[in-house]
Amino acid sequence: MHETTATPSGLAITADGDTRDATVVACGNLDRGTAGQLEACLGRLRLLGCRRLVLDLGAVPCVDSAGLAVLLHAAKGARRHGDEVVLRRANRHLLRLLEITQLGLAFSIEPSIEQVA
Repeated sequence: MHETTATPSGLAITADGDTRDATVVACGNLDRGTAGQLEACLGRLRLLGCRRLVLDLGAVPCVDSAGLAVLLHAAKGARRHGDEVVLRRANRHLLRLLEITQLGLAFSIEPSIEQVA
């Protein structure tokens, strides 16, 4: 499976993988204007039976409350079915937001190279 989409508001999404594991790479702001696009992509992957979903957010500079809601909805849906959502390369602002709100517990989080160093 390979899918690439983009919105006029600037979010590009590429999804690669198979029906068990998929990686979604997002580029651009994840906000009220673009969150629906990511939500639709994640919904399609769930319908295909994806059990482990990796969201690469290394090129996402900003996540607002609508974007955070999409991420959380995906994590809750996955957990309900014994599946997993992994956040890869999330920026420090998103990680801090997840820490403050204690929503980070809903995800598996892979640190970026900068966070490891």
